[in-house]
Amino acid sequence: MLPADSYKKLLNVIKLVLKNVGYSCKGNLFYTQQKNNWGLIAFQKSLKSTSSEIIFTVNLGVNSATIIHFLQPENNFSKPTFKDSGSEE
Repeated sequence: MLPADSYKKLLNVIKLVLKNVGYSCKGNLFYTQQKNNWGLIAFQKSLKSTSSEIIFTVNLGVNSATIIHFLQPENNFSKPTFKDSGSEE
C-alpha cells in the first residue's frame, strides 16, 4: 500500500471513531461543540511529504466563547476556523 493510501485510510478510521463520539468533520478538520466550547483536531499534511513518505502534524485546539467574550466583549463569537496553510489536499 502506498503511503498516500495509508494516510487516507488512517483519516477514514479516525473519522469513524470521532463521529461515534460526537465530532463533525470537514476535510481533515474534526470538531465538537459542548455548551460554549469547541474542541478541534486538525490533520495537516506537510509539503515535504513525498510519494514514499507522508509527513503530517496533528493540531489540537480548544476554543471557549466564555473566555473570548470576557476578554473581548465586542467579539461576536461563532464557530472557530482552522487555516491549513501548510498542507496540500
